[in-house]
Amino acid sequence: MAIRMKYLIKVDAFVGVYLVISIFILIASFLPILNDILALESWRGYGWDAYIYTNWVYEITYSDIFHGNEKPMIRLYPPYYFAKPVDLVEFNGYESRICDYNMIKDMINISIKTYNRNTLKVTYTYRDMDLVQEIIVLNNSVFVKYSASKVCNFRLSLLRWYYESVANITFVDMENYDMKFLGETSVITFTFKNEGESTSGVGIIEISKPIEVIIEKDLKGINKIWVLINNTSEVVFVVKGVLKEYSKSLSISNIFSYRSVRYILLATSLILIVVLYKPLRKKWEKLNNKTKLLLTTLIVRLVLAPFFMHLWDVNTIQVSMYQIMNKVNPYEYVYNMTQRLRSIGGLPINYEGFAYLPHALFIFFPFYFLYLALGAEPLPLRGVIDPIHVITFYFHPDIYIFLFIIKLPIIIVDVLVVTILYSYFNENAAKLYAFSPYVIFITSMWGMFDNIIALALLLTIVLLKKNKFASAGFMYGISLIKFYTIYMVFPLLYNVWKSNDLKSLAKFIAGVIISQIPTFYFLYRNPTAFISSTLLFHGLRPGGGINILNVLWNIKDLHFNIEVSNIATAISLIATLFLSVYIIIQRIDLEKAMISTSIIGILLGKITNEQYLLPIYTLLLSYSQQPYIREFAHKLSLGYLIFALLNTRGVYLCFPILALIGRAFEYNIHELIRQLFSNESYYYISNTVLFHTRCKDVRSRDIIITYSAFIQQFINLLKIIKREEWCR
Repeated sequence: MAIRMKYLIKVDAFVGVYLVISIFILIASFLPILNDILALESWRGYGWDAYIYTNWVYEITYSDIFHGNEKPMIRLYPPYYFAKPVDLVEFNGYESRICDYNMIKDMINISIKTYNRNTLKVTYTYRDMDLVQEIIVLNNSVFVKYSASKVCNFRLSLLRWYYESVANITFVDMENYDMKFLGETSVITFTFKNEGESTSGVGIIEISKPIEVIIEKDLKGINKIWVLINNTSEVVFVVKGVLKEYSKSLSISNIFSYRSVRYILLATSLILIVVLYKPLRKKWEKLNNKTKLLLTTLIVRLVLAPFFMHLWDVNTIQVSMYQIMNKVNPYEYVYNMTQRLRSIGGLPINYEGFAYLPHALFIFFPFYFLYLALGAEPLPLRGVIDPIHVITFYFHPDIYIFLFIIKLPIIIVDVLVVTILYSYFNENAAKLYAFSPYVIFITSMWGMFDNIIALALLLTIVLLKKNKFASAGFMYGISLIKFYTIYMVFPLLYNVWKSNDLKSLAKFIAGVIISQIPTFYFLYRNPTAFISSTLLFHGLRPGGGINILNVLWNIKDLHFNIEVSNIATAISLIATLFLSVYIIIQRIDLEKAMISTSIIGILLGKITNEQYLLPIYTLLLSYSQQPYIREFAHKLSLGYLIFALLNTRGVYLCFPILALIGRAFEYNIHELIRQLFSNESYYYISNTVLFHTRCKDVRSRDIIITYSAFIQQFINLLKIIKREEWCR
């Protein structure tokens, strides 16, 4: 394996590496254009029962069932292709009332279907009636049809921020009146003007019945049209719009516009691939091996970053960054969501949002700020409410830019880890980390930040060897961003004290305390929300992951699962404490102590997620010159990788390019995907990759019996600690 890694960074391999990366980039860059071709003039699902339709004139969105706005929203495209659509009018469901029912709040059920590519049919069910809403796009007109199962009164709200005039009545004409009654009519004509975008236009709404119209305003302008129709069961709106003015300048906002960015992406990729080949090869030939390794590490991850992600985890980072930007406490959000879920279900369930120490927020925030500075969509991931369902989420076209930028801190950390391993440990360890499929999968593809913990632990070791105790304590404090590094605290403190004195230990502890200033800040702001979202969440959640407690997911009893998980927590803490005492008595060196306690803590811990191994794997690589340890690390990472690939359902490890091959294709393969990733036999296969247990009918006895296998692993680990192969 080491020989293979050596060839990867040879000068002769540059052409091959460059060619493979170039082809990958070109194919990925072409996919957005392919989506345009396949998805034009058809309704596409983009969220939880949310749909979008685009043609050369309109963009029409029908928002998901959790929102009453945009039922639908109609936007106009300027008469040139590369332009962002302009709002024309919105049919608002929250305020509209039909047969004395609030259109959204009072519905009991909703179903949505598409027909003939251009028709969206929505059926609302109420206590004693049904309402069918159809949105049909024909050439330059949009038909919005309402059909009730009985004769009644309709009161519909049409919003826009803002109308310049409605039926020739302007904001100034209304003076101090809140409303203006227009009487009966069958046509509504309005004008609009968006000062910031230099656009203006005219909208026409034709109605199949005589209606009464009411205009409403706020402090800035006319923002609402009420349409009142009495004693009817059906009404049809025909909406048309024309832009009179629009910006034709070659500004950055127009060049890098809503649609043009996908063509610019492909053209830029092609130009850069051709132009950069010769200069990059010349520079490559002049570089030393370390620089080549670091550049290869960086390039491989940058190429993969925009096209893959773990849907739920990346969405958690996205939402947390958005909340921080808008001065919302992420821990309060998670706490409130948890309370809401518990009130609905009556069970001690938790919302799995941001449940880490706040250091990650400060690490990702500058990069999210950079992303927003480019004028991109703040939330490019939408509809991530229940990832078990395959077609419930929507990727905004900015998703590639978002993934590329938001993963930059993770990628930079990977390069730093390779640098430290190369400089302070050995070259082989650096190469193994740089090209490890497991590491690349977790960081640049999955998008998880456990490599920050790995970097912090490596720096802790390096700084302790340089007798920089306060800095070492600070870095160890950063590693607590996820709580599983707490397992190594006692051997770590002992080694600091043993090597020096109490003064050094005090400096180390002071460094840990200083590192937790962000923690103290959020704890001060809302202690209940912070403790509930972090400590209580991890302390009271059911067990699972790459350990025997994964079988608990086959037991449909949450209270029982939590009780067993708490017992497992007690066992892991006792085992880790015993191992810590054993290590202290045996006077085992620092790295060995940190690795040993972490391995046993994670093996016996109630939660052992796929990414938890990454810091331990990194520490193991510091001993990679020993064949036994290198082989152990390789098998461990391979096992975790296989488990991650099998156990992580496809919808969780989704990638945006799947959403760019046309919604019709997604619907055709929907049933196949559902069967593949929800089938019971698949689930059992994924659970037995590492642990050969039959768990179709699980009982407490089975858990105890299988858990004894881990006790044997614990004993084997004690033997490994004493082996000569461990020592350098």
